[in-house]
Amino acid sequence: EESALFYVTVENVETNPDTIEIAGFFNARNAMRFISIPRNVNEYIINLMGLSFYGKHLLKVYRVNQEYADLYQSRMQDTRDLNEPLTNIENGLGVFSAFNSDSLYFYVVPE
Repeated sequence: EESALFYVTVENVETNPDTIEIAGFFNARNAMRFISIPRNVNEYIINLMGLSFYGKHLLKVYRVNQEYADLYQSRMQDTRDLNEPLTNIENGLGVFSAFNSDSLYFYVVPE
């Protein structure tokens, strides 16, 4: 569907991963897990700057509904700009949402 929303997570699952070094520099993120924002695209490119470690990685693609994406967008609210919380519940507050996922493993190896 054109309106379908997805987000991607990539997690290094090695117990003792080796850090990726590019031209004498380490990736500044140095994170074991990456989470994208919900988007309605049919592809997602994972480049070297999005990865910090060599080894086995778990990739998950989540299909989410609009309520989840709206909740994700509102998560950074601060005290200077308070808005009414998102809700799709009648006679109450809260968000009823759903998602499903699929996953695969891939390896990052030095050339």
